[in-house]
Amino acid sequence: MATFKDSVDWLSSNPPVVTGIAAVLLAILINTLTTPRQVDPREPPLLKPTIPFIGHIIGLIRHQAEYHRILQRKSGQAIVTLPMLTGKMYAIWDPSLISAGLKNKHLSTKPQIKSAVSPLMKVSKGTVDLMMGDQGDHLQDRIMLHAIPTSFSGEAQQSFIEGALKEVSRQFTSLSSSSQQQDIPNVWVWVRELVAKATTPPLYGKDQDPFTRDPSLIQYFWDYNEYLMGLLIDIFPSILARKGHLGRKKLVEALAPYYKSQAEDSPDASALIRLRAREMRNAGLPVEDIAKIEALLPFAAMTNTVPTLFWFFTHVFTRPEVVKQLRKEVEDSLLSRDGPKAKLVLSTSILEQTTPLLWSCYKETLRLTVHQIATRTVMQDTTITSNTTGRTYFLQEGTVVQMSIGVSHSLPEYWGTTNQEFKADRFVGLTKEEERGLKIAHQPYGGGLHLCPGRHFALAEMMAIMTTLLVGFKVDSLDGREDWKGPDRGVASIVDAATKPKSDGQGFGARIRRRKGWEDVAWEYEF
Repeated sequence: MATFKDSVDWLSSNPPVVTGIAAVLLAILINTLTTPRQVDPREPPLLKPTIPFIGHIIGLIRHQAEYHRILQRKSGQAIVTLPMLTGKMYAIWDPSLISAGLKNKHLSTKPQIKSAVSPLMKVSKGTVDLMMGDQGDHLQDRIMLHAIPTSFSGEAQQSFIEGALKEVSRQFTSLSSSSQQQDIPNVWVWVRELVAKATTPPLYGKDQDPFTRDPSLIQYFWDYNEYLMGLLIDIFPSILARKGHLGRKKLVEALAPYYKSQAEDSPDASALIRLRAREMRNAGLPVEDIAKIEALLPFAAMTNTVPTLFWFFTHVFTRPEVVKQLRKEVEDSLLSRDGPKAKLVLSTSILEQTTPLLWSCYKETLRLTVHQIATRTVMQDTTITSNTTGRTYFLQEGTVVQMSIGVSHSLPEYWGTTNQEFKADRFVGLTKEEERGLKIAHQPYGGGLHLCPGRHFALAEMMAIMTTLLVGFKVDSLDGREDWKGPDRGVASIVDAATKPKSDGQGFGARIRRRKGWEDVAWEYEF
């Protein structure tokens, strides 16, 4: 007979189960705080659950982000009101309405951020009290409207990107010569480490980077990410979300000395680290709480880039004919070589204009990978209007809104009968009208105030890695099979924006070796 300890161990090693349990409790909490279930005739149409009161909660627990696709296919609606217990929630699926919702200044993430301060970040009571009040709103605005935009503009962004590309160059230049080969048993883990090694030195400063000093932090970071929902609910986290609890603890322990020594002011640290910390120090937050809050910062830097790059790699290199076409595009348009030095030009405009198939593969990967559920709260009564139908919907103050980018990325009316498939040339050779039509439904970076500020940084990293592999390396399956297939997709989690591979990509490995004539090349990048 299983003991209590056996049950705890099983729960701790099964994050999807913990996430499901946590989602139940979170849904109950949300619906306790939301408005009554009475629906105004001006509101989105009511979509009743099969099981009264709790049906939609069960659906979200069981299917997570995929539940929105199920409901949209079932109802055919653009936007609905979902009754839950004594409350309700709006679900938006139409691309035009999602765009309007993301831009609406009365739909805010502040309540969601405030609700995470105490359970997820474990900061002091003083910081919790500050964040819950007007001063907390001001701090959020300073970070969102000043620190982050400033960090990803002009010289600050260019310096950040150049630092990352130097790390990518260093890693590829040191890869084995053609007389040897590098066997990668798990591509997912390899991509995680590759991105971390390129991202954290320019983020924190090469000499002070906690992740460079202690590489084990990379795994602790992903453990923290995996159990995020269980930690957010905060019920026996050291037991039911043990790996995530330990991951958070280790990250905070590594970051606390960094901020205590004010290492963010070092010349090679990014403006993002420096400006965020400065705003929190100016607001009076203690150093220990800054470290706890900033333990979440690597999420923004890596949790979307890693799965996107993984699937980009997978979709391309398991298709030999696509590899051949892309290699020619890159060699003809992006590459220059001077003896042992090879330079790749990766600016967005050049990629779009001169490598249409590569750009299409990138956009198609984003379409299939990003399933984000953008969650907001209606801060005051407002309306949103569809640009395609002209219909306007009333949204009631205090109600939670979920906008499914994943639904937008899979609607047959935009993507046809191949909407669930990777089509390498989907975005090639489109007319201006066709481009405008697909642009409405292609929303991987969000929009409005929350348009992803780091999208150019992520693009630079991913394109540097992919173009280098295409030109300078031969990438095959570990066993040399030509019918090489990628792993299955994992659960499209409500808390993640990009879908990870099932079982951490176990069983999907690769063999990488230098192509003939590229044995001793050093790589340079221009963005």
